[in-house]
Amino acid sequence: MIFLIPEGQAQTKKAFIRSADEAYDRKDFNSALAYYEEALAFDSTQLDVAYMAAEAARQFNAYSRAKVWYEKVLELDKNNQYPETQFYLGEVNQKLGLFDDAIKAYNFYIAENSQPNDWKTDKANKEIMASEWAKQVINTERKDVEIERMGDQINSPYTEFGATPMGDTLLFSSLRFEHVVNKNKPPVLFSQIMGSSETGQVQREATLSDSMQITAHTAFNQKMDRLYFTICEYVNASDLRCDLYYRDKVDGQWGPAVKLPDYINQDSITSTQPNVGYDSNMEKEVLYFVSDRPGGKGKLDIWSTSINEDGSFNAPVNVSAVNTAEDDITPFYHIPSHTLYFSSTGQKGLGGFDVYKSVQYSQGWGKIKHMGNVINSSYNDIYFSLNEDEKKGYISSNRLGAQYIESSQEACCYDIYSLKFIPAEINLLASTFDRISREALPGATVTLFDLTDPEADPIIITNLDSNLFVFPLESGKEYKVLAEKDGFDPDSLFFNTLDVYESQEIKKNLFLKSKTIDLDLLTFDKTTLEPLPGTTVTLLDLTDTLQPPQTFTNEDGNDYHFPLLRGKKYMVLVSKKGYAPESVEIDTRDYDDVNTITKKVYLGLGDLESFLPLIVFFDNDLPDPKSWSSTTDSRYSELYQPYLGQKMYYVNQFTDVLSGAEATAAKTELDRFFENRVKKGGEDLTKFLEILQLNLERGAELEISIKGYASPRSSANYNYRLGQRRVQNVLNEIELFDNGVLKPYIQSGQLKVQQKSFGETAVPRGVSDKIDDPRNSIYSVPASQERRVEIVQIKRTK
Repeated sequence: MIFLIPEGQAQTKKAFIRSADEAYDRKDFNSALAYYEEALAFDSTQLDVAYMAAEAARQFNAYSRAKVWYEKVLELDKNNQYPETQFYLGEVNQKLGLFDDAIKAYNFYIAENSQPNDWKTDKANKEIMASEWAKQVINTERKDVEIERMGDQINSPYTEFGATPMGDTLLFSSLRFEHVVNKNKPPVLFSQIMGSSETGQVQREATLSDSMQITAHTAFNQKMDRLYFTICEYVNASDLRCDLYYRDKVDGQWGPAVKLPDYINQDSITSTQPNVGYDSNMEKEVLYFVSDRPGGKGKLDIWSTSINEDGSFNAPVNVSAVNTAEDDITPFYHIPSHTLYFSSTGQKGLGGFDVYKSVQYSQGWGKIKHMGNVINSSYNDIYFSLNEDEKKGYISSNRLGAQYIESSQEACCYDIYSLKFIPAEINLLASTFDRISREALPGATVTLFDLTDPEADPIIITNLDSNLFVFPLESGKEYKVLAEKDGFDPDSLFFNTLDVYESQEIKKNLFLKSKTIDLDLLTFDKTTLEPLPGTTVTLLDLTDTLQPPQTFTNEDGNDYHFPLLRGKKYMVLVSKKGYAPESVEIDTRDYDDVNTITKKVYLGLGDLESFLPLIVFFDNDLPDPKSWSSTTDSRYSELYQPYLGQKMYYVNQFTDVLSGAEATAAKTELDRFFENRVKKGGEDLTKFLEILQLNLERGAELEISIKGYASPRSSANYNYRLGQRRVQNVLNEIELFDNGVLKPYIQSGQLKVQQKSFGETAVPRGVSDKIDDPRNSIYSVPASQERRVEIVQIKRTK
């Protein structure tokens, strides 16, 4: 089916397209967009016209309209006639702050059109990363700055820019004036320098402007007696070429306009956007300006020329440290802080032109810093300026909220916004800790370095009484904090306040590492894998053999802790009665990056001799209480567990008359006796008999010596017989062990047992023998230690 357009309408449509193309060619993108959209009203499916409407809208900064038409092109373009559509759709989505949509469009472009060494592909990849970054920045609103669009007496539907205070007057440039000679339709707009007084009255500064020329961009020297500005001319409907001029104030009046020399102003080259800074190294004022002259890094670059005492200018130099391959414009040098502010599309940003800053040091320029959300938007933010105390500033922006020539297009023009800075009170709370114990470490010295300003003196604080150190910080800085203390390795960390805009405390913990490494040694039974208390550990310094060995025994636990000096080798010897000894070699150079070395040592059962002397203990008057017999039918395993069960009874009987620390110490002593001696003795006896069986099965002929003892509570004769009964009790355990497995060896003489009772004859002085003092003569540890049997010797006859 063929649809016919009436001939009159077709002619009108062609006229609109012809007018649109002519306007586009002269870069009158506003008119071009209007004509293309008139043509599309006749037929919205004409692909080439839709694409040109999108292009005109994008270049007129009518991003919402550009998005509509690029998306229409994607709908119509079945054969990919306009492969760059996704690229430019990504760009306008960025400008609109639609970062997810921008990423999607850029990815489509890369997937469908990517070519090696294609600048659009490289830029698309770069802008994807920028959009991901922007999603975070846009949600981090600066709390230290308030922005407000200035009133309609200053801002118009056209462009206002370059706000500069001059006493009580705010100078700015306004592109609201129609050329009175040029009869173009639409009329050509040109800028004039305006002034706004404190009363709100706005007028053209006649002494600073030429009503017949495009005059803009005011900047003063430090003495406020020279004003720099530009006079520009249209190259086409949207592009200007400018030259730099100045006026000197003489006797309170501004003199004639003087053009800067031809090595600064050049034919066919634009030189614009002047601003005056100061170089403390040269001790000269410096005129910063923007130009597209050869020798730059890209499109528009920032240049500088130093100014001599007589007011003459030196050859311009490219400020390459801040320039990119894209546009870098509107420099503003804040003299008190030696900081250059500028706008760029070549740095990582939020979409359009964003404001950045870089501090000038004697060695060069510092890192470039994005000025964050609020100051920057996804639109174009340019002409940033700041007063001396950094509390007030201005910016020009075409962000949402600015006045538009056509409100339906949300396009074109810049308004001036005022900025109010509320300094944030930021403090660093640095705390020092022992890296191993994690306990507070007072007595350290902490130093704060300002890495953003290499010429700043470090702040040093020593605190002998506390581990807390408080330092004042500034927003937008990078810092290093270093903690030091004698006997410790230092600790340091880096942090920044780049995105810190609110008053707050920043807490940082520094952990100082002792110059020793902590050795945690744990001992275990190799068979049961259970913790093995009661071992003896000896530490030998193999690097410095003149150092005496260190020997420790832990009766209550299986853990040992040694500080080892870094860079040394050590030998650790571990032994325990009844176990084969083990050794571990440690080279601390293998553990340079750790604070703690943990070693687990497993001790296997030793030979029979390793148990000697093997000691088992008895309850009072056991076995067979009050018996005068020298023999008994009982065996040790029958008495062992009941005796262990008496522990709390012993504790209560002995500590009943005690209190406080004395009672606690006595309880601890009895606990240790029952756990480390009574219990261990019974366990050792079982292990001893198991190893004894293995030896006998292998043909060994053995003779063991057993001695019995008693506490002095009864008569010497009774205690002698009690000692004999105790020896017999252990001998019965040997004969009856494991259903009598050892008895044949005794009967055959392969295992011989020598018995001896010492009764109370070996009791040391001081052990109570008083019948009427059971607390000391029965329940005390000294008395309990005397009620024992010892296997003291093993002879191997084969």
